[in-house]
Amino acid sequence: MAGKQNKLLIISLLVLFLLIGIVTYLIKNNPQAFKIAKNPRIKGRELETNSAVVEEHIISLVGKDYFEENYRLLPEESYICQDYENFKTYCISYEYLPASQISGEQITVGAQVRHQKLLYKTGLPNCLEDKTRCQFNITKEQAIAIAKEQGFFQSGNKSTIHFTLSEDSDRWVWRVTEKAPIQPKDPMCGSNNVIEINSSNGETSLIREEGWCI
Repeated sequence: MAGKQNKLLIISLLVLFLLIGIVTYLIKNNPQAFKIAKNPRIKGRELETNSAVVEEHIISLVGKDYFEENYRLLPEESYICQDYENFKTYCISYEYLPASQISGEQITVGAQVRHQKLLYKTGLPNCLEDKTRCQFNITKEQAIAIAKEQGFFQSGNKSTIHFTLSEDSDRWVWRVTEKAPIQPKDPMCGSNNVIEINSSNGETSLIREEGWCI
């Protein structure tokens, strides 16, 4: 009985290796057939027309001069995100240069456009009403120091920090998240402690606990 099982196992492995070899050969000799379909990029007039809708919205919040100096259209990250019965939805992306510079990573602002209208607002702060919303005076290192004063980055728990728009206010913030240790009594659930630090003046704008379960 054991010999028969071993024989079947060997045959199964040989078939598996044969299939892997066939797939590898096909991919190598016809890679186009195995490419994962991507959303089509927006080009030419379509890109110009739909990005203009997003541009107008951002300018209404920051002003034309500020927009031209600090926002950059990303054609390579703008695409048709939905095309259903001729109802196209365009996903348009811009890089926000000051945020990228202070964070050390590319910060993008995106919006969806359909029929020359925004499907939803970008959530960007209105810097014409309050210029401090577009002033970034707190570096990552300073934000970490502020978070340490609140008990983050010190307990041995894993803490992460990234630059983003606040979930609860129209401001750019440094968001620090600390994952609390899993409790033996309930290993499938846990909590994250979160603090948001105003990127203009360093004020702690939000402290909360986020629960999660696997």
